[in-house]
Amino acid sequence: PFTPGVAAPQVRDRGLDLGEGGRAGGQASAQAVRARGAWQSLGGRITSRPSAAAAGPAAEEHSVYARGTGNAAYYHRFNASTPGWHSLGGRLTTGPAAFMRIQATIPENDVYALGTDNQIYENIVDWGAATPGVSGWHLAG
Repeated sequence: PFTPGVAAPQVRDRGLDLGEGGRAGGQASAQAVRARGAWQSLGGRITSRPSAAAAGPAAEEHSVYARGTGNAAYYHRFNASTPGWHSLGGRLTTGPAAFMRIQATIPENDVYALGTDNQIYENIVDWGAATPGVSGWHLAG
């Protein structure tokens, strides 16, 4: 069965809804996104509920984050020159949560998750270039 409606409210306001496909062995078999109408698959396999954040000022600029197999974090950015899932690495015990902020006019996503030591880690994804800059996981705070 398909479960719609797990998107972050700030992204839902921008015309995006998230959902996940059926689960088998603790992994979602598909993820889907609905942007202004029809549901479409994002592909891949995830082991957490997806989360989303705006990735720029335009309504169609958003990213989806999830924990994948191997417990690493992954992101999927829409309208990107390199579509699909991309690894942020890490060994997480929860799915990542993300939000957008503007740093010196450059949109960034601050991504948070629990590591295997039960500490909160942060990874900053900088959307200022075609290939995003990634800070790497470090203790939050």
